[in-house]
Amino acid sequence: MIGLYAACRGDKPSIADFSPLRQPQGIYCPICVFSTVFIHFIPNTKERGLSVLKYTLRKLLVLIPKLLTITILLFFILELLPGDALSRTMNPMTYNELTEIQREEYREVLGLNDPAIIRYFRWLGGVLQGNLGYSTSTKQPIAEVLAARLPATMELAAY
Repeated sequence: MIGLYAACRGDKPSIADFSPLRQPQGIYCPICVFSTVFIHFIPNTKERGLSVLKYTLRKLLVLIPKLLTITILLFFILELLPGDALSRTMNPMTYNELTEIQREEYREVLGLNDPAIIRYFRWLGGVLQGNLGYSTSTKQPIAEVLAARLPATMELAAY
């Protein structure tokens, strides 16, 4: 509230001036209220624009370790599930029809015999290159499935 009074006096207010604990000290004209709220806090100068850019870049940089942590946790939680990735991705009927030698061949071809950390970094490298894997239900690349549905999703998100 003091910020509004400061705007009426011609001072440049700060966000701290809008604390609800402060008592108003003056009469507020509507023009000063508008200018304080909508002009002083919108990045309209080069300096304010750069501060918004720095803020956005800082938030994006913080996002990277968060995403890595989430992917590591999810990957290793999936490793704790019973069975292996082969049994989870194949049709149970087909999996049961395979001999143990055929299952081992599939695991070797898919790289499932490698240690979990190697499989994680192989998967992460593929994701960073745009390879999101294949859908187990449609047998299509996931990137193609997402690309086909992205326009409708963006259209819905716009409303």
